[in-house]
Amino acid sequence: MVCHEVYLRTLRHDDAADVLAAFASNADMDRQGDVATLPPEPSPVRRVS
Repeated sequence: MVCHEVYLRTLRHDDAADVLAAFASNADMDRQGDVATLPPEPSPVRRVS
């Protein structure tokens, strides 16, 4: 039996551009709110981290 451990690391402020890309990647993300640009302090990343 093969066991693969998978874990998520805590988001960092330098992940903000990737978070923005994730919001832009799928129309279903609209229900999460309007996200078009990176704010001065990336709130989605700040809330999760």
